[in-house]
Amino acid sequence: RKEEGKLFELIERALEERVTSFKNLIISISEEMSGIEHYFSELWEYFGEDFIDLPKIFYLDTEGMPEGLIAPYLVFAKELSEAHEGRGFNIFDESWDVFDKCPEIIKTRAKTARKKLIGNIFLTQEIVELSEGYGDVAKAVIGNTYGKIYFNQPDLNHPILSNFEKERIS
Repeated sequence: RKEEGKLFELIERALEERVTSFKNLIISISEEMSGIEHYFSELWEYFGEDFIDLPKIFYLDTEGMPEGLIAPYLVFAKELSEAHEGRGFNIFDESWDVFDKCPEIIKTRAKTARKKLIGNIFLTQEIVELSEGYGDVAKAVIGNTYGKIYFNQPDLNHPILSNFEKERIS
């Protein structure tokens, strides 16, 4: 708890000093919390000094991303969506991949997105990819999805599909 308070103070101080990048923030913090920079060593190459205009639509593709960066990336995208006063929109390509790597983050986002006015699109090739092994995550995504778009599915007898959906796909 004491370390969390110290970290919070160091972040506040760095922001007051106008630290302009995440990498410089970590370097600034490491002056008083020696070793904290090692938590980010595999990720340094992904942090730049560029300023970007924040879009309202985020295409979230985790392919090729180090596994240790995926969860923070998803949390960052969530915070950006909320920074747009709930008018952000997230597109998760190959959603089975984020289901697999960050199930609790996806489950929470699926359940809370509507009340925060954030749109999520979860893309995958086949509906079975959403159900096989993902249990609660798939239920949260499917159960909290206002609209669904299905392309031709090889398995129309899948229990996730309602009779209405099966009729429309065939």
